[in-house]
Amino acid sequence: PQWRPGDDPQETLDEALAWAARSDRSGVLTILAAHGADLEADVYRGTALAWAAACGRTDAIHALVALGADPSGRSSFGGPEHGRDLTPLHLAAQGGRLEAITALLELGAARTATDALYDSTPEGWAQEFGQADAVALLRARQ
Repeated sequence: PQWRPGDDPQETLDEALAWAARSDRSGVLTILAAHGADLEADVYRGTALAWAAACGRTDAIHALVALGADPSGRSSFGGPEHGRDLTPLHLAAQGGRLEAITALLELGAARTATDALYDSTPEGWAQEFGQADAVALLRARQ
């Protein structure tokens, strides 16, 4: 990703949170948050919740939202032409991560949020990436 790490201790803590989310390490997420990790930090072009959604890490999704992360929180993701101002639900839908989609919706994620690059909803992202089951799930939750 187009992101360069720095020497700031806060950035290191936030980076650890993003990696713990990708790895579904919910216990570690709690420890890092207790030590001041920013739940909405956008390191490696994605918040911890965005990465958890992209990887289908439902335990991390639940833990992050319980800690205070916004289930519809905005994030960048991937390269500059991939994701700007998208939600975790966009990423779960793109990857066909049905359990993550269900978890995010149950936790209050906005099904109709649009991203800043393509003005598309999570359902639109699922359609674009050929995720028919994700499209059906999102439509069933209207």
